[in-house]
Amino acid sequence: MSYLSKLRLSRGAGHLATSNQGVAHVARLVGFSNEASFSKAFKRRYGRSPGAFRVHARAEPAWDP
Repeated sequence: MSYLSKLRLSRGAGHLATSNQGVAHVARLVGFSNEASFSKAFKRRYGRSPGAFRVHARAEPAWDP
């Protein structure tokens, strides 16, 4: 995976963990053209969907991208 893609996904993970913005909004915010491509890449990188990641990240206070 390219550096830029890793950076975008990391920023997306940070937004998911710390905000209430929808996944589609986060995807556009970090440079993906749509929610589906963001979700697919996110799951490949983090092993879970963005929604599941958000739930897990909020349950663990020491999350660090």
